Amino acid sequence: MIEVTGEFRSGSHEGGCGAQTGCLVVSLDPVCIDRVCSLAKAALGACNIQAAPDSAAALRAITQRPTALVALDARALGSELEACVASLATSAPETALMVVGELDQDREAVVLAAGAQDVLPLDGLAGYDESAAVSTLRKALIRQAVLAEARQESLRDPLTGLLNRRGLWGAADVLLGLARRSGAPALVLLLDVDNMKSINDSHGHAGGDRALVSVAQAIRAATRATDAAGRIGGDEFCVVAYAAGLCDGAAMADRIKNVLRQSAEPSLPSVTVAAGWAEVDLREEQPLRKALEQADAELYGNKRKRTSNCGAP
Repeated sequence: MIEVTGEFRSGSHEGGCGAQTGCLVVSLDPVCIDRVCSLAKAALGACNIQAAPDSAAALRAITQRPTALVALDARALGSELEACVASLATSAPETALMVVGELDQDREAVVLAAGAQDVLPLDGLAGYDESAAVSTLRKALIRQAVLAEARQESLRDPLTGLLNRRGLWGAADVLLGLARRSGAPALVLLLDVDNMKSINDSHGHAGGDRALVSVAQAIRAATRATDAAGRIGGDEFCVVAYAAGLCDGAAMADRIKNVLRQSAEPSLPSVTVAAGWAEVDLREEQPLRKALEQADAELYGNKRKRTSNCGAP
């Protein structure tokens, strides 16, 4: 990871940053990094600029530091470009994603649909009109800030901060599209909070809300940045994971349960969940719906087993 550090300064809608600061360049090419750094400084003002060599390093970087802009070098990322754009768009929805490089029309359409705001042609950067490029970056930042604000309200569950049904199904479409193109597996995990009515009856709806928030926090702690997690019903949660199979579902469910045990609130009864998971069969006509049905059946089968075993968690 290369880091070019300038003065940190919070942005605004006027400057296009919102609450985010900084720029991340995903590239191994020093010429590309230098050019994007120059444009980003002009667009963002004084800011922190980092360079990451690949998509994995980029994902780690944006989870550690707020980032207004990520510029992805199409040449350096190669066939991973589309997957990288989709992963970053899912894990950092407030960040503007710009692809730097020459793309044909079909591929440009794919990366824009995956979440990129715009494409800057790499070959033209040397003689690129800097004021036009800076204007393009600023407009992308403003669009992303407006979209992020609207998305936050329309796609997020206001209580837990996780995706709502609409947001989750949209994110799932992106992840399943990646799975189709790459041949990687995809997984659906369902979670249902145990004894929710009892918690509401004994501790009021405020206590019930705290229990739901604790489950959401456990899901965040136990899943990857590239996983899509949402609250899809009153006490029901769902995670859609790319590049994950059945064994990963079991491990993910165990991690969530362990986090809940370790972070139990003294003022609430023990919050536990039942879980069910299924691998998505992309050959199905409606693969997500079929996987949800399978995961739901397993969840309630697991609940019945626990009941027959004296309710052991």
